[in-house]
Amino acid sequence: MNPKYVSWAIFSILLLFSCNTRNKNISKDIFKITLVAKVMEDDKFQVFFIDEINKGYTDDKRIVVNVKQSLDFQEITFQLNSIPLTFRIDLGEKGYNSLVAIDKVILENGSKRIELDNNVLHRFFEANIYISKIGSEYHRSTVEGRYDPFISATALLEKKLELEF
Repeated sequence: MNPKYVSWAIFSILLLFSCNTRNKNISKDIFKITLVAKVMEDDKFQVFFIDEINKGYTDDKRIVVNVKQSLDFQEITFQLNSIPLTFRIDLGEKGYNSLVAIDKVILENGSKRIELDNNVLHRFFEANIYISKIGSEYHRSTVEGRYDPFISATALLEKKLELEF
C-alpha cells in the first residue's frame, strides 16, 4: 500500500474526529448556571443535566445546592464540569407550597455568558405540573400527593447553548 494513501487516510480520520463541534462538552472551564431568585424558606435546589446524546437525567449528573431563606434576591450557583445539552432546575424538595421569584438565569463558561431575565424566561424554560407561573413568580405546589417542581430548558435554549458555547 502506498504510504501517501496511508498518510491521507490517517489525516482524514483525525480531521473527521477533531471537527465534531458538539464535543466541546469536555471543557477545562466550569460551566455555571446561576439562578437569581428570592426564596422564602430554607430548601434544596438541584440541577439535573444531560451532556451526552441519547442519555436521560441521572443522579450522577445532578448538582444539589442548599438554599437559605431570604427576603432579597440571592445568587444560587450550580457548577457543572461540562457544557450540558439540556438541563432542568428543580425548585425545592421540601414540599413548600409557596412562591419563588426568579429575577434571571445566568449561564457562563469561561468568557462566554448568556443572561436571561424574567421577561424572557418563559421562552427558554417551561414549568412542569407542580409549578404555576403567577406574574414573574413561580408557585410550587403538591399535585395528587406528589411534589417535584422544576423548570426545563426548551428547545430554543438547547439550540442557544449549542450555538453560543
